[in-house]
Amino acid sequence: TPQLQRIGLHVQDVARMLGLLGWPVCSPDVARMLVKDEDGLLAGLLERFAEQPDWTPEDTQTTFDNVLNALVAVRGFLRRGEWLRAHEWHSLWVVGGLTRLARHAEEVSQPPTAARWAERDLSAGVLNRLQDCAVGVAELEAGWQKALTLATELAALLSLNGRAELSSAFSLTPAPSPPFSDG
Repeated sequence: TPQLQRIGLHVQDVARMLGLLGWPVCSPDVARMLVKDEDGLLAGLLERFAEQPDWTPEDTQTTFDNVLNALVAVRGFLRRGEWLRAHEWHSLWVVGGLTRLARHAEEVSQPPTAARWAERDLSAGVLNRLQDCAVGVAELEAGWQKALTLATELAALLSLNGRAELSSAFSLTPAPSPPFSDG
């Protein structure tokens, strides 16, 4: 309905309120952020928060390098049988980094959370490629391969140093199957 409003409410112990100074800053409106503050502590912290520079994404080469680093880590976790840890890293660092690189490639906004509004901002073709990389635990090997291919293609598109030596050194020998899969 037109009257529907979204409100984000954060509840925090007073002893941990200084932590909000570590949040990413994106043109905050302090007046809209404050609902109740009996002692003025929150208002003071929000003012300090708002005075910080706005968040900016890391440069694209660093993002690409971090994706490659995460791919190496995921491969190592798979080889040691740490399937859940591999999945976590793949989801957060690989797919997240690829999403950020895709945003750069398509010249769309870069919010602090790479996946925010990705379905709205990115083309259907790029979204399909990202979804092919975002796999479950049992499909990590296939997702890993697709992520490496997409990372390499995005690096070329963005004129980044593709780290050919590292990319070619990746072993394409499949990792062992997870112990709980059917195959």
